[in-house]
Amino acid sequence: WSAWSTFRPPPPPGKPAGQVSIVAFGDLGQFSADDAMQLCQCAASRETTDAIYREVNSTDLVLHIGDISYARGYASEWDFFMDQISPIASRIPWMTAVGNHERDWPSSGSAVGNIDSGGECGVAYTKRFPMPQGGGG
Repeated sequence: WSAWSTFRPPPPPGKPAGQVSIVAFGDLGQFSADDAMQLCQCAASRETTDAIYREVNSTDLVLHIGDISYARGYASEWDFFMDQISPIASRIPWMTAVGNHERDWPSSGSAVGNIDSGGECGVAYTKRFPMPQGGGG
């Protein structure tokens, strides 16, 4: 079983919020902490998540804008990525926006139509990160 963790949401609407601290970035990828062979080995990714973790008690929200894990069709890469962000995402909101490496594939309705997603077509991303959707009304 997982260890217990404490999650701190932002203040509810209508309540004085004071300052809100947001970390925003894109193109994170992942890096193995134990030198395991992975499709994506982005050392800067681990440095980024380590830096966010050091500031997690003073951060209210992470906004990850596209190119999330660089899994490109390899489910195990998503698992590695989720393990890397869990010390942060289990404590504060981690919101995302889909990028080309999660969505693009020819004839799939993507805007560009490249093979960047490895055939995922946004499915793996959407199942792991259900985000609020804009809507009318």
